[in-house]
Amino acid sequence: MFVQDSIKFATARNELVTLVPFVKFIGLKYPKWTDFTGLCRNDMEEYLENLKSTPMRGNKGTNYNATEPTDYYLWRMIGGVENFLYFLQRYEWPEAPEIPIRKLIYQEDRPKLEPKKDDDYEFVSDYVWNQIVSKKDMIEPQYLPILLVLEATGFKLDEILKLKQDCIFDINGYHWLRSERTNSRYQNPMVPIEKDLAELLKENISKVQELFPGSLNPNKLLFLRYSGTKGVGIPFLQLSILRYLDRFSERANIRTETGDIFHFTANGFKHRYGMKLMNTGLNLGQVHKLIANVTSEMSLIYARKTQKQLITKG
Repeated sequence: MFVQDSIKFATARNELVTLVPFVKFIGLKYPKWTDFTGLCRNDMEEYLENLKSTPMRGNKGTNYNATEPTDYYLWRMIGGVENFLYFLQRYEWPEAPEIPIRKLIYQEDRPKLEPKKDDDYEFVSDYVWNQIVSKKDMIEPQYLPILLVLEATGFKLDEILKLKQDCIFDINGYHWLRSERTNSRYQNPMVPIEKDLAELLKENISKVQELFPGSLNPNKLLFLRYSGTKGVGIPFLQLSILRYLDRFSERANIRTETGDIFHFTANGFKHRYGMKLMNTGLNLGQVHKLIANVTSEMSLIYARKTQKQLITKG
């Protein structure tokens, strides 16, 4: 399935996460099964009830670990199983269920999700960011440039971890960072960055080139692990970055406005970047182009949130 549909590795990995509880459930119910040919609607109904009654799982310290399943969680988990079984049947694999997928999983099995509200999109506030900056000396040198790029560009974390060493451009005295992203209406989008950050990234490039020359870094990645007890010389994983930053947040006592320990997310800094652009006075079209989203929905959300902030302060 991964090869035939050319989906991203990260997408395939996320899909696998949704299959783990399903495969465990079926394995416990039918220990001798080696395929899903005998799967029936009753099996799926029992699995759905089990899914609804089992607390969600997540990393220690996250706000959803061991809590009651949300509609979005159920929607995602059921959808992952549905996609898996659908592709088994589509490609006529011998492990596929004999009963058609539409008779195994009904449309109404997946909860109907309410549209997201503007306040559901949380961004990293200046209050939090100022704390991070004041404690940045507590962040390991190999992680700090990644965090600074995350805050300065609006690029997604997995996008940053794929940056190449030729991603920095000096144009008429200004510094730009180019993404490797090619799956949106804006191919290889570029954003301006400050001189200090550009110089820091160039230093990082020199260090990576010195430690991992030639074939040791065949993809010419900007970021590779260069310290630690294991994994030196390999690319970073998004999950490991977020886990490290969460540990930093705990050690440095980074707090939100409500007094809770700040939790790093993959999109919080992207939304911060969008809000910063809107606060500079750029119009919707300019903001949309810089954040390089497929649709203009997020630009409109940033505009409404900015307007709400102005009203609250006024």
